[in-house]
Amino acid sequence: MIAFGVDPGCLRPGLPEIPFASAFEAATEATTARFVTPTLIWKAMRYFEMGSEGKLKKWIKQVDDFAQEVIRARKKELSSGNIERRSDLLTVFMGLRDDQGKVYSDKFLRDICVNFILAGRDTSSVALSWFFWLLNRNQEVEEKILAEICGVVREREGEKGAEMAVSSCSGRRR
Repeated sequence: MIAFGVDPGCLRPGLPEIPFASAFEAATEATTARFVTPTLIWKAMRYFEMGSEGKLKKWIKQVDDFAQEVIRARKKELSSGNIERRSDLLTVFMGLRDDQGKVYSDKFLRDICVNFILAGRDTSSVALSWFFWLLNRNQEVEEKILAEICGVVREREGEKGAEMAVSSCSGRRR
């Protein structure tokens, strides 16, 4: 959402497999494997299109195709004028110009967004893991967080989506 302003649906009920996310994960793992595989080996695997190196081009193409489709759709949205105010990285960069005053190319926009996804992926999961571990160790902090969440939920009662959280907050003090 932060990079492209699009929800790929990875956290939908049932946790469906999302082609973009699967390709992104597989390409990341294949690239990371190069750090522990002797250079001669992974380059030979790439040359002969074997193992993960043989599939890497396909995975990168899937990621690129997803990004290009989002960029194309966003450009269409922006040109039609039928767009709500957005603050995702793609829209922000589409509104900027380079040093020569030219708009950024689709390739540049794609690379920026994919790099932000890559940079935020593992750091976010590690931060959330630590957050929940620390929360588990500090019951009084958990209570304060829950009280604040329930306060916000009560204020938003009746808004779309709020009904899901209300049941968790019933009976809690503000």
